[in-house]
Amino acid sequence: MKNTKNDKVTLRIPKRWKGDDERFIACNGHRVLVKTGVDVELDADIAEVYFNSCDQREESERRIAGMVSEA
Repeated sequence: MKNTKNDKVTLRIPKRWKGDDERFIACNGHRVLVKTGVDVELDADIAEVYFNSCDQREESERRIAGMVSEA
């Protein structure tokens, strides 16, 4: 995802458990604390870090499920 400094993305990070009110996201020294459960406008590079994290979590869960089904 190529972007300029002014690119913004609207994102809603879902709450995953009780008390899950915010997430810390960092990219190249740019750090933000993002409120969960509401729409927020973020720089595109920060949103990309969040999306990459989601992809990695999903891949990990698929691999774990595969290991369990093989056992």
